[in-house]
This record gives sequence, C-alpha cells and structure tokens, in this order.
Amino acid sequence: MGKGDNGEANVNKLLELCNEFAADRDSLLGIYACGDNNGGYYVVGEPWKFVEGFYNILERGLQPDAEVHTERVASSIISGIRKLISTGSPAAHAFVDAISADDDDEDEEDELDMSSAQCMSCEELVSSLTKSLADVGIDVEIKVKRDRRRFLVGGSDVAS
Repeated sequence: MGKGDNGEANVNKLLELCNEFAADRDSLLGIYACGDNNGGYYVVGEPWKFVEGFYNILERGLQPDAEVHTERVASSIISGIRKLISTGSPAAHAFVDAISADDDDEDEEDELDMSSAQCMSCEELVSSLTKSLADVGIDVEIKVKRDRRRFLVGGSDVAS
C-alpha cells in the first residue's frame, strides 16, 4: 500500500481482479478492509454461486477441530449477522424473515427464481431491485446477455 493512499491502490487491484473475472464470465466476491477504510466489497458474476462457499466456510469453521483461519472467517460472518440483528433495523427484520422457516403452502410457480434469465430480464424486477438497493446505499448494475447475469456491486465504508 502506497504511503498516504489509504488503501486505494489495493481496492483498485481488487476492482481490476473483478473485471478479469467478469471478462472470463466467472464469479468473485471480494471483501476488503484497507487503510482507514472500514471495509467494502465487490461482487461480479452470479451471487447465487457463493452459497456453497458460505456453506463451506460455516461448516468447516464451526467444527471443533477447525483450522484457526477458517474458524476466524466463520466467526466474522456470525459476528456480522449478530451485529445486524442487534440493530433492530428493517434490514435486521428482513434477515430474520429470510432465515425463518419457509411456508410450505406457497405455490412454487409464484416463487422468484433469481438464477432465471427470464426473471432477471424482467424490466420491472431489475428496476425494483436497483431502486431498493440504491435506497440502502448500494449501487448495482444488472445486465442480461444470453441467459447470463452480470452483477457488479461495489461499495466502500459498508462496514462500520
């Protein structure tokens, strides 16, 4: 990190890496904390693909014989969730609702499939998602090409 750049050089390197992943049509989640910046993230590709990664971090990190670095990453995820819930904010309530038991009476045909190109190409859905995320300070760009989604989400100072 260059003296006085407050981590900007490393954040720019992460953004460049995201662009490389996007060019290869791959997915990447980069979480950073550089310099005095409290943190941020970049996501490129299809975020639903990260489910297995999060699952593996939690599954391996919460084992009694977990490796220290994996345990620390799992603990960071859990601490972030605890911090969110402790706020009692609308996002905290939405999170609790999201992890609560699903209603088995729901008609599957009415469910939103975020991995479906048909759903992601719906202008109303894209507009609604973009506006909703912008309302909480997250800029998002959604493009659909040949049944592929490209998300580039970025933010700095997203962690406090």
